[in-house]
Amino acid sequence: YQKWSATERALYVAGAVEGWFAADKVLKARPSPLFTSIFGKIVKCVSGRLSTVEVRGIVDRWLAKNPNERKQPMGELITLALEEGCRP
Repeated sequence: YQKWSATERALYVAGAVEGWFAADKVLKARPSPLFTSIFGKIVKCVSGRLSTVEVRGIVDRWLAKNPNERKQPMGELITLALEEGCRP
């Protein structure tokens, strides 16, 4: 991830977030407390409020502040970064 261009990183992060948007729509019929407590908050924070570049910036800054976490799967890192970035 760190070796990719800014555009490639933005698209990667956007793909993860788009997956959460899709899951959020599907789960509206049958809500999942786990999804709602983690990803639902991120979806509400990001949806229509932040650009792809802004979301990528949140993830990039979080990774720079937390270099020891980089061994985790990227999907988990995106989640952790956006959970922190979306706190009021």
